[in-house]
Order: sequence, then structure tokens, then C-alpha cells
Amino acid sequence: MLHMSLVNEYVKGLSSMKYVLNHPYRFTHWQIAYMCSFMQALVVITVEITCMLIVLTSYDPLDTVFNFVGLTVIT
Repeated sequence: MLHMSLVNEYVKGLSSMKYVLNHPYRFTHWQIAYMCSFMQALVVITVEITCMLIVLTSYDPLDTVFNFVGLTVIT
């Protein structure tokens, strides 16, 4: 569920990076545009890894459910 909510943002970042690389003449500084797109994809990956670590390090099954629901609301 968490992964499915973040896939669209990750694909958007990758598509933006591809667009910047294919059309550098449309940007004054294409490197900055590429880094913004890269940061978007990197943040999505970091959020997903953090969410998985929080869910996997829960001790009780009830804590796992509460953490999962809380992270779903946050993301």
C-alpha cells in the first residue's frame, strides 16, 4: 500500500530527468533542473525505505498496524 502511493511520484521524477536530458536547450541551467528531478526521486526512495524500516522494527503486531496506518496517513 505504501509502495503503491509513492510509485507515481518516483515515475514523475524519472520522467522529468529524462525530459531534462533530452531537451537541455529548453533550460537556462539544465543541471539545476536535473538535480531537482533527481532529488524528487531520491526523496521518494528515502521515504519508502524509512517507512519499511519503521514497520519492520515494530515489536508487537498491534504496533505494526498502528505504524502502518500512521505512515499511510503521513505519506
